[in-house]
Amino acid sequence: MKRWSSIEGLRAWLAVTVILHHCVQVAALPANFGWSSRLYQGGPIAVYVFIIISGFVITHLIRQGNDAYFPYLTRRFMRIYPLFCVTCVAGALTQPLLLQGVSKLPWPSVTALAAQTTIDSLDAHPFLHFIAHATMMHGVIPDSLLPASAVEYLGPAWSLSVEWQFYLIAPLALLLAQRKSGAIGLIIVSWIGCYCFMHGKFGSYLVLSFLPAVAPYFALGAFSRIALPKIHATNPAIVAALCLSLAPLGESFGVPVLIWIAFFVYLCGPRPAAFDAVFASRLATFWGERSYSIYLTHGVVLNLVVYLTCGFARSNVQYFIMITMLTVVGTAIVSMITYVVIERPGMALGSAMASRIARKSYSQSREPDRNIAHA
Repeated sequence: MKRWSSIEGLRAWLAVTVILHHCVQVAALPANFGWSSRLYQGGPIAVYVFIIISGFVITHLIRQGNDAYFPYLTRRFMRIYPLFCVTCVAGALTQPLLLQGVSKLPWPSVTALAAQTTIDSLDAHPFLHFIAHATMMHGVIPDSLLPASAVEYLGPAWSLSVEWQFYLIAPLALLLAQRKSGAIGLIIVSWIGCYCFMHGKFGSYLVLSFLPAVAPYFALGAFSRIALPKIHATNPAIVAALCLSLAPLGESFGVPVLIWIAFFVYLCGPRPAAFDAVFASRLATFWGERSYSIYLTHGVVLNLVVYLTCGFARSNVQYFIMITMLTVVGTAIVSMITYVVIERPGMALGSAMASRIARKSYSQSREPDRNIAHA
């Protein structure tokens, strides 16, 4: 199955951007300090680009693969669930350490309030949080029903719930999109769902953790992949027109779409050497393959770094530089281990389980034929 190495490279850069976002948040860098506000805003933007990429890649896997629904879902489940479980446990254990660390910093930090909120919610509703995360539906539940559900245990894991929600419906959505009327209907539904979420029709959420909130992003990635064969044969500018036509309104939504437009135009046409050096180099693709581990484990590493270094904080800038360096290095080491020990075995097991399910389904479907032959 064809892979685009530059997409892996983009994932690596996005994962680093998320780390910088959380380091800026913990260090409470002042808004007037250089690029601090841009680094902070880059975190959510990076996650939304991740979601667009997911729509693109999952559409490619479904269109090129031969799996039925349950084998497909088994592969996707085992791709994300093992590391998700391990990092959620690690996040729950280190969250109190984060609170202790940021509480000792010589300046006020919103991170302390956020950590205290999640700990209080976990103390009040331990069983509900466990069930919500065990099913990866923690992002569906509004805060009015279960406070801090989406960001409990491990903050970045809210996007894993959105991914799982998308995986569940993606095959049906792509089946409907084969017809023009179905594709138009999906676009309309995604826009309506996003509108309703943004206007509080589903309840209040800390983050965009419910599928309707980011459905246009998934749709953008999916339709980019569907249109890819035609775009190769025409002017890459068509890609930009397609992306803009699907882009939701609003500044917070526009930046990830523009990033995807710029990247996808290069992906479809002749790529300059500088593009490949940034996104398709061996170094970029190496870390891109480990971007899922980087994304989930960096929160645990940062919790430990803050706890161990809070006594050395002298200024926001100095502390930001220190925790960023330690978190990046620590996450690099941990992600290499989790990729080998958890991710790859999980993918191998998922592939074996999916093949077993497919063979069992095939043998059961052939059983009536054998009965007829023996009659």
